[in-house]
Amino acid sequence: MNLRCSAGCLPSHRFSIPRLLYFALLCGMCGAYAADPQPYTVEVVSSGNAALDTTLKATSELQTLRKSAPVSPFGLVGRARVDLERLKTVLESFGFYEGSVRISIDGLTLDDPHLADELLARPKEHKSEVKISVDTGPLYHLRKIDIEGALPPDAAKALGLQSGAPALAEEVLAARGRLLNALQDEGYAFAKVDLPRARRDPANRVLDLQFPVDTGARVKIGEIHVEGLKTVREEFVRKRLLVHSGEQFSATRIENARKDLLGVGVFTSINVSVGNQVDSTGGVPITFTTRERPPHAVSISEAYSTDLGGSVGGSWTKRDVSGRADSLTVKAMAINLGSRKATTGLGYDLSGIYRIPDWKVRDQSLQTSLEAIKQYLDAYDQNAYTGAVTVTRRLSAVWHASAGFSLEEEHIDQHECSLAQDCVLDDTCVITGVTPAQPCVEQRFQYTLLALPLSAVYNTTGQESPLTDATHGLRVSLSVAPTFSLGHPSARRCDAGYRCAVF
Repeated sequence: MNLRCSAGCLPSHRFSIPRLLYFALLCGMCGAYAADPQPYTVEVVSSGNAALDTTLKATSELQTLRKSAPVSPFGLVGRARVDLERLKTVLESFGFYEGSVRISIDGLTLDDPHLADELLARPKEHKSEVKISVDTGPLYHLRKIDIEGALPPDAAKALGLQSGAPALAEEVLAARGRLLNALQDEGYAFAKVDLPRARRDPANRVLDLQFPVDTGARVKIGEIHVEGLKTVREEFVRKRLLVHSGEQFSATRIENARKDLLGVGVFTSINVSVGNQVDSTGGVPITFTTRERPPHAVSISEAYSTDLGGSVGGSWTKRDVSGRADSLTVKAMAINLGSRKATTGLGYDLSGIYRIPDWKVRDQSLQTSLEAIKQYLDAYDQNAYTGAVTVTRRLSAVWHASAGFSLEEEHIDQHECSLAQDCVLDDTCVITGVTPAQPCVEQRFQYTLLALPLSAVYNTTGQESPLTDATHGLRVSLSVAPTFSLGHPSARRCDAGYRCAVF
């Protein structure tokens, strides 16, 4: 005998005490056998179409909610019934309009009258097996593709649909979006392209489409408003914008202007809203709503090397110094911490970088940097100071080039045990002979180096930073830095009191 337990175990009518005890006993017996929630597994039988199988699994609530939203036995049956319609829609979106979906639970189909009773009779530890299989049937193709409404010349080509192609919903909806974008790029800001009307011809297994289109009036860009600015100057934003009042309306150009402004680096987001009617200028008003990044950024870094020891430090960045997206970054690092293998003391590395975007002209930046480094190594001690100026310019969407100069002043005290020679003040060294008991000698070098770094970057990945993982394209860079030594040709200075090693 199968017992069925549900919310109806206790009706709302009034019963005597013995009858209430009977229903309580009945519900208790149901709870002793039926699992609630009902655990289950899901198997989606392959249809032979990998893309279809992936979409079926992603759409099925039996699959996606199995762990996150447990259900009772009755809930499991209800969820399976909902999946029947959802998965049938998936088949149609792939062009299989005569396909069918079959779902079974423990070998019983959803229309089996004994399915609910069988699930309730299962012990608590039983895990039901759900099986989803599809019969795709024949694939439908497109036949007639018509547009209802007047269009500007060549706009219909934006659909990109061809007669004879598979009737895929994704492609049809994408074609609708392409046509709408093409009309908006032609200045029809209020254009409407409704969902296509589809007529199925089962005898020939084809689909006829008709796209209702209303272009509306052709307009220009009206007043441009900028909202949300706090520290960034509005004059800088307007100078940076790629669109201007009075130009022909173009959805693509407006979106490119938004992305370009976002790439300046001082905004976390920029949204664009287009008015639904013309303004006093006769154009469509556009509003750029900005959200600025925090004005300052602080980072802390640390590293360790078995030979050079540890390093620890941080950086401080002000993203917008003067309201024109110019940035200042200062870094400080303590280096050679705790090392006794290749170093003899604590050193430091200090640097500062100031960057000005749109310097002189658009898409050209100026960067000035200063750096000081000091370290004590077993082989030598180093004190170096470097200043550099670099101009970077965007030549096209894929080409960048930079040029500049740097000046470096460096002092090296080199420690060596070698043959010895006396040094006189006129930088002339004469060999005095070799004695085995002579101590180690020290040599001091002074360098003044002028470098002219040049670089070119070809980048089709769509990612500005090389640290960002690219998914397509190519990034190639070429760099050269002709360097000239200033001062004494040997770049060596023998000071009084120092002894110089023989090379």
